[in-house]
Amino acid sequence: MSAANPFTKPALTPEQQLQQLKDKGLGIEDDQAALHLLKAVGYYRFIGYALYWRQDANGVKQAQFTPGTRLSDIAVAIDFDRKLRNIVLEAIERVEVAVRAAFSNALATDLALGPHWYRFGGCRRRPGGPGKGNQS
Repeated sequence: MSAANPFTKPALTPEQQLQQLKDKGLGIEDDQAALHLLKAVGYYRFIGYALYWRQDANGVKQAQFTPGTRLSDIAVAIDFDRKLRNIVLEAIERVEVAVRAAFSNALATDLALGPHWYRFGGCRRRPGGPGKGNQS
């Protein structure tokens, strides 16, 4: 390993990655579907999901997959994660929009610049604005 290039593992093609998974005992029902999944998800992301199926009873990572593990088992976990991520992101988006709307509604009525307050850098309270007395 040289200081200029600390990475010594060669890059593998998706076909070589698939063979490596087979060599580690992963059951592959359909090579073409497996290649499609590896290309869409990426080998290293896939391996992260597959870690559960490469642990012994004590949680120690093993070189081989647990006997009987199939690619479709890991694909189910990947799909679940995608669906969960979409649910969480949708909820975050709703909160974000509500906070922005509340922020904008409050500032648009309380600033001298009115509804376009966000276009100007020096936002100040409008003297005698709603419920604020004569603050400046």
